[in-house]
Amino acid sequence: MAALLLGLSCEGLAAGKPAKAASKQADPETIKLVEFFVQAPVADLPPEAVPYFMEVDTGALPTRLLHRYLAKRVELQSLKRLAEGKGKGSLRRLGQDPQTTCGDPDILTPQALGLLRKMGFNEYKDTEVSFLMKETSCTQCELRSEFTLTVIQLQAKPGRKRPAVRFLFRDDDPIIALLAHYYSGTRPRNTSFFGIGGSPKCRY
Repeated sequence: MAALLLGLSCEGLAAGKPAKAASKQADPETIKLVEFFVQAPVADLPPEAVPYFMEVDTGALPTRLLHRYLAKRVELQSLKRLAEGKGKGSLRRLGQDPQTTCGDPDILTPQALGLLRKMGFNEYKDTEVSFLMKETSCTQCELRSEFTLTVIQLQAKPGRKRPAVRFLFRDDDPIIALLAHYYSGTRPRNTSFFGIGGSPKCRY
């Protein structure tokens, strides 16, 4: 897993872009690689191939692979952030200026969104995201870079002027536990001492 995450770090993890019309389909080797990545468990993925996988042109993929590719890419991005967060302690951005620029949302198909729900992601309301921003002293961009918030923009349906936006977190993201206080109307009791223990935050 550590080697796989190193491959992800080298790749840079740019936000997903909408599929573009391609002049030709991806070559057989690329198709074979994508087929393997979308089927294999994360632990079995070859780290050296991760950068190439993350940069595959979505417009060159056949429909049968596109939805699974988009979901797998989001999954790998989120796993990278979870792993990196474990080594940062409870205060993820102490002493740093708030991050306010984080790129565009991931452009997904409804089918890819459905796959993510089966891969350990759940959808949350904007009010729930706002609560987490307040309790963690994180901007929305910091929830995206330090935790597993994934902002999804679905392709606009015919007759709709604006595409739908969805907010997702992985179930195993540690800050999701804070939402129990949102639902019950109670205040979180943060027992951290100088950034040790307690619910993870960006800053005091």
